Amino acid sequence: MSLRSTINWLITLVMLLFIISLAALEIESSRLSIAAEMEAATRVTVQMLANLVSNDQARNGDGTTAGLVSYLEHTGRIRAHDIEVDSNDGKSLYRSPPSPYKAGRSAPQWFTVLVAPTVATTTLTVGNGKVNIRPDYSRMVLDAWDDLLHVFWLSLVLFTLVNLLVFWFAGRALRDNRSWMQLIQRHIEDERRNLALELHDEVGQSLTAVKTIATTLANRTRDKQPELHAAAQMIVDVSARMYDSMHGMVRQLRPLVLDQLGLQAALQELIDAQQNHHPEIRFTLAINGDPGKANAEVAIAAYRMVQECLTNIARHAAATKANVSIEAKDHLTITVEDNGRGLRADPNDRSERFGLIGMRERTEALGGSFQWHGENGVKVVVSLPLQATENS
Repeated sequence: MSLRSTINWLITLVMLLFIISLAALEIESSRLSIAAEMEAATRVTVQMLANLVSNDQARNGDGTTAGLVSYLEHTGRIRAHDIEVDSNDGKSLYRSPPSPYKAGRSAPQWFTVLVAPTVATTTLTVGNGKVNIRPDYSRMVLDAWDDLLHVFWLSLVLFTLVNLLVFWFAGRALRDNRSWMQLIQRHIEDERRNLALELHDEVGQSLTAVKTIATTLANRTRDKQPELHAAAQMIVDVSARMYDSMHGMVRQLRPLVLDQLGLQAALQELIDAQQNHHPEIRFTLAINGDPGKANAEVAIAAYRMVQECLTNIARHAAATKANVSIEAKDHLTITVEDNGRGLRADPNDRSERFGLIGMRERTEALGGSFQWHGENGVKVVVSLPLQATENS
């Protein structure tokens, strides 16, 4: 998973947790609010109707429900309550009309279960009948549901905008970072090339001259001056070792054969050098296609990645085989795998992991992809575009 996708997934997770928390707070607040409102409304309604019945009976003394029914028919619904007036023989004398507020709509059942309070029907005895006062919380629950929907849609819009902005800023930042990394790598390789050329042309020629002079001196003094011959031969041997060491440094800094003969020859030289230094490991190179189609920047990146992988194998893998495969078609695909012990179990030694991280960053800077597996040996697969540009 790319860094850009990882950032977006993290932002998505944080936003989802925020939305869920906000919804939970909204539901809890609605539940408490509805319960308090219904309790207060029921208390007021019961007290009002009880006073009305008491006053009517005191004024008329008839002990009937006629006055109450007349009042309720004139008033209509009272504070979100369903009111029923029945005679003692069970005959219905009055039923509250349905609420016109948001008529025809209701909140989902699951939401109603979450926020609806526990209510009880209050019954008042009125002369020759009774009044049943039943709290109706459905409109309050519907209001709470609409408020939750508003919060949800607002959160969804905010969630979408934040993800788009993060995706855009992360992409822009990563593009800038890759451009800088590509520029830095280009300058590093230029400096390595210049230093390698200086070593090869100046130091190499000087060492060759010293070796030639010492060889000539050794040949002339072999029989006549044994002591001088031994010193001259020592200079020949030391200069030869210095030349070999310098040649190895040049190859590490910049494989000159890469500029002269191309990637395939440079990789073959690298494989041969590793085979000479580590005969206990069998190194193989397989090439399919023409890696020469890759431009110079991709070629040196591919060479460096193979070089890093082979160095890690030689130092850490305890492997007996190391296979390098190059496929040049639409992309330059590099596969390096070994039969070693995989990544080191020592958490204090992270050189291999850091090397893999560096290869991943270099690959992504060129617009390629990088994968690795480290269970049974280590397998690294790199895919690079054949032509890298500054905007890769």
